[in-house]
Amino acid sequence: MLTRKLYRSVQTYVTAMAVIVTVIALVFTIYFTELNMQWATFLTGILIASVLSMTSRASRAEWIITRRTLQLTASKSRLEQEILLKQQLLTEKQQSQALLLQTQLAYGRLIPRQLLTLLEKDSIVDVNLGDQVERKLTIMFSDIRNFTPLSESMSPRDNFNFLNSYLSQMEPVLSKHGGIIDKYMGDAIMALFLQGADDAVSGAIAMLEKLEQYNDGRKRAGYAPIQVGVGLNTGLVIIGTVGGPNRMDSTVIGDAVNLASRIEEATKTYHAPLLISQNTLYDIVNPTKYDIRFLDRIRVKGKTQPMSIYEVFDSDHYKLRDAKRLSKVRFGEAIAYYHLKEIPRAMELFTHCIEIAPEDIPARIYQSRCEEYQSTQQHYSTGELNNRFE
Repeated sequence: MLTRKLYRSVQTYVTAMAVIVTVIALVFTIYFTELNMQWATFLTGILIASVLSMTSRASRAEWIITRRTLQLTASKSRLEQEILLKQQLLTEKQQSQALLLQTQLAYGRLIPRQLLTLLEKDSIVDVNLGDQVERKLTIMFSDIRNFTPLSESMSPRDNFNFLNSYLSQMEPVLSKHGGIIDKYMGDAIMALFLQGADDAVSGAIAMLEKLEQYNDGRKRAGYAPIQVGVGLNTGLVIIGTVGGPNRMDSTVIGDAVNLASRIEEATKTYHAPLLISQNTLYDIVNPTKYDIRFLDRIRVKGKTQPMSIYEVFDSDHYKLRDAKRLSKVRFGEAIAYYHLKEIPRAMELFTHCIEIAPEDIPARIYQSRCEEYQSTQQHYSTGELNNRFE
C-alpha cells in the first residue's frame, strides 16, 4: 500500500522526466547522428504518446482535485451548519433551563420548598388539591402593635413600602432559624418551625433583636419605632392544600394554630413582646437556656381547660432583663397568691417586684388587678384565670 501511494505521488514527475529525456534524445538523434527517418519517426511517436499521456494524467488529476475540493467545501458547509445548529440548540437549552430555574425560584417564594417536602412532592406540578399530612410543629404568629392608626397616617403606597421594608428584615431571620413563612397577612406573619420549639424560640428572640436594629434605622430617618407581639404554640396540625380546581393554596389547620393566634393576641393584654404556651415550653430541650417566667393561665374560645402562658424576656433591654431575673421567684409567688385571692400578700410581692424592675409592665398589670379587686371585688379568675380572648 505504501509503495503504491509513493508511486502515485511521483508518477507525474517520472513521466515528465521521460518526456524530457525523449525530446533530448530525439533532438540529439536528428542533429548529431545519422539515423534514418524511421527512427526519427519512431522517437517522435514516443514523444507524442508521452506528452498525451502526461496531459491526460494531469487533466485527470486536476479533475480529481477539483471534485475533492468541491466535496470538501460541501462537507465544510454542512459541518458549519451542524455546528451552528448545535450551538443554537445549546443556547435554547440553557435559556430553557434558566427559565425553569427562575420559575422554580418564583414558585418557591409562593410555596416554600419545605412544604413540598412535607407533602412528599418533588415539584409544584405534583401538588394536587386535598394533599395533606399530619405533623407536630411549632406555630408562630407575629403582629405589629397599633398598626391601624399607623397605616391611616400613610398613603397606600407608603403602606406597601413600609410593610415590605419590615417584612424583608424579618424573613431572613426566621429562615436562618429554620422557620417557614406560611403566610403574610397584612402586617402579620405566620411561620412554621418543623424541627422543634427551640428553633421557634431562638428565632423569635432573634426577630425581636432585629426589630431593635430596624427601629434604630427608623429613628435616624425620623420615623417612630414600632413594636410587635409574638406568640408561639406547639402541637399537631394538618398541612395541605385547600381551594378549588382553578385556585388553591397551601395552609395549616388545627387547634394548635388557633391557640398560637390567641397567644399572640395575649401579648397585647400583658404588653409582653414574646409569649409561649405550656406546650411549647414542654417541647424545649433545655428551658434554662432562655429567660422564661410563668405569666398567667387563660381560657381561649372553644377550649374547656385553661392554658398556661409564659413570657420569654431574653430580648428585653439588659437592665430590665437582669431585674426580671432577680424578681422572677417573687413574681411567680405573687401570681400564685393572686389566684388564691390572697390579695394583700400578692400586692406586697408585686410591689417588691416593681421596686426591683420599675419597667416590668406585667407586674404593674397584676398590681392594678389587685387594686381593682380591693375596690370592686372583681377577680379575673375563678379558681382558674378565665380571661377569654375571643
